[in-house]
Amino acid sequence: MGMDSYRFAKDVYFLDPSGKKYVPLKDEQGTPIAAKHDQFAFSLSLAARQTVTTWAKFPAPPGEVEKVNVYLPGAPPFEDIALAK
Repeated sequence: MGMDSYRFAKDVYFLDPSGKKYVPLKDEQGTPIAAKHDQFAFSLSLAARQTVTTWAKFPAPPGEVEKVNVYLPGAPPFEDIALAK
């Protein structure tokens, strides 16, 4: 597997209640609009009590969507996350 500092952003997504999937937006070169993490270039794992701060820009769901489920690689889903209006 090649080095990919945006791997974390490529594997994260959220679903709205209808099941529509949202993935991070990309720039003109196809690079995710997200944090770059060289430490995840080969592996998406954290040690016990290790944390990481990250971000990614997603398309906005329709106005009527109030909650989503967030999926991160290697973690159980975060369900029914309320969206700010």
